[in-house]
Amino acid sequence: MALTKISRRYFPRRCRYLISLIASSLAVVNLYNLIYCFDCDTEINGPASAHFDPNTSEVARNGSLGFERIIVIGALRNPDEREAISRGSLMGGFHVEFMEKPARERGNREKSSKGSEAETRAFHMHLNAMQRYDLASSHEIYSIYLIDLSVVAESPASALIMEETVDWDVNLKMQLKGLASGMRLMQRSNTSAEMPYGDRWDLFWLGHCGMRCAVGSSFLLTPHDITAVPSRHLGSYHGDPPAGVKNQMRLACQVEEAVGSVAYAVTNGGAQKLLSALLEVASKKEERLDVVASRLCRTGVLRCFSTYPSIMGRRSGDCEKIHGDLNGAGLGGDCSSGVMFSTLNNLDSLSNGTSKVKSAYQDAVIKEVDPAQFEVPPAMFKWRDDQGEHEMTL
Repeated sequence: MALTKISRRYFPRRCRYLISLIASSLAVVNLYNLIYCFDCDTEINGPASAHFDPNTSEVARNGSLGFERIIVIGALRNPDEREAISRGSLMGGFHVEFMEKPARERGNREKSSKGSEAETRAFHMHLNAMQRYDLASSHEIYSIYLIDLSVVAESPASALIMEETVDWDVNLKMQLKGLASGMRLMQRSNTSAEMPYGDRWDLFWLGHCGMRCAVGSSFLLTPHDITAVPSRHLGSYHGDPPAGVKNQMRLACQVEEAVGSVAYAVTNGGAQKLLSALLEVASKKEERLDVVASRLCRTGVLRCFSTYPSIMGRRSGDCEKIHGDLNGAGLGGDCSSGVMFSTLNNLDSLSNGTSKVKSAYQDAVIKEVDPAQFEVPPAMFKWRDDQGEHEMTL
């Protein structure tokens, strides 16, 4: 049937107005989607969604720091260690689960081809943690190290895995709240309350002893971060700080490698990739999680992010050995390597309701802080494209 022009009399003025209103609304929606909604292949001149949405506060509200699970691995032979971590996490407003040595473990560690018994044990504890994501593996030769296969497979969207020697700043939630916004900008990621750190990452290295940014990575620089430990106190770190990072500065970027595994977060997809790689090297000379993970980060198998200095550190009972005699910088007794306002060293103060906690370093610019008054410091997001270098204040 031939198309004929429909007379305007069939559309009363009210209907014509309504149609125009709907068309205008659709145009606005399409324009919004064009600007704010995109995928990794979309060419844009700057980062997505310049500012932050309420999803970042999910990190502060969430009982697992914005991840779905927090798992502590290790022997934890000393009951005091376990109690300290439990108390520290409770005071920090998050919940941890303890996963101790595998249910079925045979005494054949001497067959390991390389590394000390402690390194081998640590390797298999991390392997065990990865196994929580995928218990369908049929690698029976390695199952002696893994959690009992009768346990039902758990598949959280993301999990933070910490070794038993971990320590963290009393301001951890606020630190992560600031990083969550930067992480999403670096990924050009869609925002989600369920994934406050973005939806395009696999591994988030929160505790390490040195890292290297990936070439061409955008980065988040916080120039006045009082929780950032100065480089002079990071003698255990491998390699130099990233270019331009000075005292009281913290930089976050996509990384191609990191050393150490005291704390890291993985997504479900990242855990499966990492588990597969760990199983391949379990019987070879390479029995270090950080070495395996770094290789996957370099080759792009995993999308990895971290900060310098590290967000989390390692508790130690020998300050002089860790920090050295730097003009009396280290405090006597227990201390934290890589954490400015240590949670575990301030448990008594936190338990007694003391408003302020002391720094782990006597030469710190800020000697004590009230966690209730701590705010996320301003940061700058920097990136490069075909038009040059850009920066945006957050």
